[in-house]
Amino acid sequence: MQKSWYRQLPLLPLGPEAIQELLEDLLGVDSSVRGLSDLIHERTAGNPFFAEEIVQTLIEAGNLEGSKGSYRPVTPIERLEIPISVESVLAARIDRLPEREKQVLQAASVIGKEFPEPILSAVLDWPSIELSAAIQALKNAEFLFEQSLYPVTEFTFKHPLTQEVALNSQLRDRRRKTHAAVAQALEDASQDKLDERAALLAHHWDEAGDEGRASTWHHRAAEVIGFHHIEEAMRHFRRAQHLVDRLRPTNETKREAALLQDIAAGASDAMKGLRNAEVTIAG
Repeated sequence: MQKSWYRQLPLLPLGPEAIQELLEDLLGVDSSVRGLSDLIHERTAGNPFFAEEIVQTLIEAGNLEGSKGSYRPVTPIERLEIPISVESVLAARIDRLPEREKQVLQAASVIGKEFPEPILSAVLDWPSIELSAAIQALKNAEFLFEQSLYPVTEFTFKHPLTQEVALNSQLRDRRRKTHAAVAQALEDASQDKLDERAALLAHHWDEAGDEGRASTWHHRAAEVIGFHHIEEAMRHFRRAQHLVDRLRPTNETKREAALLQDIAAGASDAMKGLRNAEVTIAG
C-alpha cells in the first residue's frame, strides 16, 4: 500500500433502488414477493452476492416456487428465516447438496478458486460421466462457472467466499489428503512447468503436512523467484528452513539446513542493500 502505483477503490453497497432492481430480476414484480425484497435488502445491507445467495437458498429450501423472474412465496414471508450472514447461507447450501456434488465442490475448493478439470479428475479418480454430471449440477446451482475451454476446460467458483466456505466445511484429515492428491496431480501434469508451479506445489505439500516435500518446493520456489521479488523469495526460504528444522536430523537434512541458512543470509543482505538504495534515491 506504500507503493506509488497503489490505488484503493472503495466498493460501496448497492442502494435500495439498485438492490430492488436486482431482486426484481431474480424474483419478479408480483405483489406477493414485494415484502420479501424489502426484507432481503434490509438483511443484506446492499451486498448483491448475499442477496443472490439468499434467493437461491429460499428456492432450494422450497420456500419459493416458479422460475427466474416469476417466483411466488410458498411460505408466508413473515415466517421465513433469513440467514444473518452470507457465510451461513453458503454453509447451508453446501450442506444440502447431494453427497456426490458436495465431494466435487470440496475437492475443487482445495485446488483453488480456479481449477482445470483434468486436475479435479485426477484427484477424484471418478468415471468421467459421473464427474461431468456433478459439475453440471454445480453449474446449474451457480456454485461454479465455466471459465475457458482451451487448451483444457477450466472452472471458477462464483465467489472466493464460496470456495472458502467449501474448504472449511471439510475435516482437517480429509483436507490434508486432498491437498496431497492435488500436489501429486499437479506434479504429474506439469513436468515441463515445475519451476512455474513451484510456489503452488509448496503450498499444497505444506497443507498436506508433508514437511520434506514442502521444504523442497519452498526452496525451489525461492530460487525461481530470486531477485524478481526478494521479499517473497525470503518468505519461501524461511518456510523451507522452518520445515527442514522439523525433519528428523540426517546428514542430508543438515546439509540442506546449512545451505538454506547461507542462501537466506545472502538474500537478506541483498534486500537490505536494495532498501538502502531506495532510501538514497528517495533522498
